[in-house]
Amino acid sequence: MRDEFQPSDDDAVETPDEEQASRGSPLRLIAIAAVGGVAAVAAGLAALAPQIAGVAGLVFLVGLAAATMLMMLALMGRRRVFGARAAQDGASAQKASAALFEALVEPAVIIDRYGAPRRANQAYRSFAERAGAPWTSGRPPGLDRVLGAHSSGSAAVYRLARAAQRGEALREITARGPFGRNGELCAFELETAPLPGEESLWRLREIAPADEMEAAANAPVSDVFLEEAPVGFFSASAEGRVTYINRTLREWLGVTDEDEEPLKLKDFLPDPSRVLGRGRRPGGGPIRADVQLKCRDGIVSDATVLTTWTDGGERPVSRSLVFDRTNFGAPAGVAPALAPEGSGAALAGGMMDAMFAHAPFGVARLDGVDPAAALIRDANPALLEMTAGQSAPGTRISELFDLTDPEMRAAFENTQTGAENAIELMLREDPPAKRGEERFARLIFAPEPGGRATAYVLEITAEREYRRQLLHSQKMDAVGQLAAEIAHNFNNILLAVELNTGTMMSRHPIGDPDYQLLCEIAEGVQEGSALANALLAFARKQTFQPQVLELSEAVSSYFVTVRTLVGGQVKAHLEHGRDLPFIKVDRVQLMQAVVNLANNARDAMAPKGGELTIRTDVSSADEMRELGLVDVEDGDYAVIQVSDTGCGMDEETSARIFEPFFTTKDVGKGTGLGLSTVFGIIKQSGGHIRVDSILGEGTTFTLYIPAHAATAEEREEARKRVHVAERKPQDLSGYGRVLLVDDNDLARRASLLTLKNCGYEVVEAEDGEEALEILQERASSFDLILSDVSMPGMGGPELIRAARHLIGDMPVVLMSGLAREDLAETLAAEPNVRFMSKPFKVEELAAMMKQEMHA
Repeated sequence: MRDEFQPSDDDAVETPDEEQASRGSPLRLIAIAAVGGVAAVAAGLAALAPQIAGVAGLVFLVGLAAATMLMMLALMGRRRVFGARAAQDGASAQKASAALFEALVEPAVIIDRYGAPRRANQAYRSFAERAGAPWTSGRPPGLDRVLGAHSSGSAAVYRLARAAQRGEALREITARGPFGRNGELCAFELETAPLPGEESLWRLREIAPADEMEAAANAPVSDVFLEEAPVGFFSASAEGRVTYINRTLREWLGVTDEDEEPLKLKDFLPDPSRVLGRGRRPGGGPIRADVQLKCRDGIVSDATVLTTWTDGGERPVSRSLVFDRTNFGAPAGVAPALAPEGSGAALAGGMMDAMFAHAPFGVARLDGVDPAAALIRDANPALLEMTAGQSAPGTRISELFDLTDPEMRAAFENTQTGAENAIELMLREDPPAKRGEERFARLIFAPEPGGRATAYVLEITAEREYRRQLLHSQKMDAVGQLAAEIAHNFNNILLAVELNTGTMMSRHPIGDPDYQLLCEIAEGVQEGSALANALLAFARKQTFQPQVLELSEAVSSYFVTVRTLVGGQVKAHLEHGRDLPFIKVDRVQLMQAVVNLANNARDAMAPKGGELTIRTDVSSADEMRELGLVDVEDGDYAVIQVSDTGCGMDEETSARIFEPFFTTKDVGKGTGLGLSTVFGIIKQSGGHIRVDSILGEGTTFTLYIPAHAATAEEREEARKRVHVAERKPQDLSGYGRVLLVDDNDLARRASLLTLKNCGYEVVEAEDGEEALEILQERASSFDLILSDVSMPGMGGPELIRAARHLIGDMPVVLMSGLAREDLAETLAAEPNVRFMSKPFKVEELAAMMKQEMHA
């Protein structure tokens, strides 16, 4: 591109020498005038008085006029020849000067007295194109636009412009910073020199890293060290007039280079005399003063000033260092020093204040608002530590994230500024992290003046994990609710099958051809009941009947069953800890949990066998939290550990073992509800469960159950408790009047038939409201109430509370295949209320009736 202000070879431009040649010298003009006068006189005489001159005179006069005219024409021709030659010499000199300017290796530009660029050489045009600075109306861009994105280039260009306006020469060296489209780190040497006609020549040279230290060493100390120092510095006279102030302190105070008024100490110090130590003399030691800097934007910042005096003869000069002591206006370079050792924060660039440095989340200042192209100017220690030092100045912000996923890349490239447009991205790891170990961050862009932006990076790996766990919990709750409803309805069906089968077996005793078929049906009911109970345990909807137990006694009673279950190929061991606490749990449910874990361990060690160890111990809440357990309430916990030497599990399997219907066994060899049942029982007991497994070595399940502060009576009862197998009644018959309440028609009809066969008089009610109406009419006619727990409208517990004034001490038996949250409270508060879990046998129902009605 050719500068429109640079003339071409075809342009007819008159130089000052050519203009002088065209005018000619004064002597030449006088000669031409004299010759012209003589020619005019001779011509006049020849024309006006030929008779006086005669023929000879006439010829002479005509010849004289002709010669004179020829001489005048010759003089005029010489003027043109000399003028053209002078013009040619001037054009040649201009071409030589332009060629020399164009041949300069270093980028150069000529600036007029108004600061506008007039002419640029080819090296400068290439440099501007590399910087991405466009030309405007054919004019080359100024250095302020070319170095606009450089960290210290703008300040250097401003000082050069001031020197050029004063007609002075100046040389500046910039610090290394991002430059150009690619954001490469560069340092430059800039120089200006005056030219005739109030113009100036600006040149710049890129400094190689190897030459940077040498260039800085040759530069003035005030330009390199004091200007970029991480503390404030100023020099002042004894009268309080500031003679020098470095860039750091100017930024703190809000002072700009455009300020024409000379700065005084009283402009930013309330008591300059304390700082200067009036009366001190050189060599008297430093003067320390704690002050408050008065910044231009109204902020008052605490600082400490150390002042010494130099011997300047009659006019000594102070030298003062200013150390910031607040979170406002910390100098460039302070943030890396405040970062933890080894965090990589030393890579951070300047322009970071203390608040920026101490932020508990990542912050990066960018050189633009385009996420795909923006470069990091500064990064605080938190971001450097989060990215393992990858967020050093000059790095693209996009390089901090793993954008291989197309959706994440599209979200990053299309992001907008503002907190409402936050996006979640995966942090880039080198080497790439394994699946499940990735780290994620939330990225927010905030605009800044000057077309720049700030990026806020908040790590959300833990938050995402919590959300995943919450979604998983919600999913499990939904599955549990569905499982509970299925188990409830299934138990009603099993109750009808069980009672009707029992009635049929009483009519077809042993020896009858149908007896074996009825036994098969009964066994199927038992298996279905176990499956329904497993679903209820997973959903935590089992009826909880807690008892105070001594941990060692309870586990020892379970161990007999466990040793029989695992068989001869597995060696079972029991190890008790010391000072074991009491617990308050449902004994049957806890036994089911331990047996399920033992059964799972046996399968993991099949077919070779191995060792199964059950240990008891005690643990504190703090110890459990250190192991990674969450939502642990304070207090002590009883510990039951079940360990095996089986095949173990990988991490993916361990993460899913408590999900319902998840199993690694072959089809037909497991329901996938064993461990989910254990999980439900322990959670329903207020405890926690932890699994540790190593593939190929074995697995350990640890159950934590809250310790119970047992009273003396509870301790004595737990020690004396002797478990005797319930004896089946010999006689199932009875008498009395029973109010049967059940909303399930199938279960109600089966219960009605069974009770009548046993000799009881039965009145039916389909729900709690109907039963309450019956009781209001003739409550005294009933001997016992047999009611379902969960019914539409008024359930069993609500019916008992509503009719308590009608039934008095009348015995009540509640039955259910689905426990409600308030059922345990009802059983504890109502002394005459018993519970039966569906499905139950004919013998169990008959025994309960006789026990409650004829106790």
